[in-house]
Amino acid sequence: MNKGKKRNVTESELEIVVNDVEPRREILFGTLSAGINMKRKRNEWERVCEAVNAVGSEQRTHIQVKKKWSDLKVEVKRRVYI
Repeated sequence: MNKGKKRNVTESELEIVVNDVEPRREILFGTLSAGINMKRKRNEWERVCEAVNAVGSEQRTHIQVKKKWSDLKVEVKRRVYI
């Protein structure tokens, strides 16, 4: 199965990631508790992924969207400290 390289994330996809992750921040990155478990975190990432896929031409997984968020945070921190 040849997966190939996906296209770069577009500006509109990035905007969706930022706008959808911020309101879910406590769930996505909070500690595990009675109300927040791994299944709920995964479901929230999948909701963000669905929103990204609705505007983009590439179909991305929730894992790819989560990685993009992580990479975006690193890039912003790097720019701040330069």
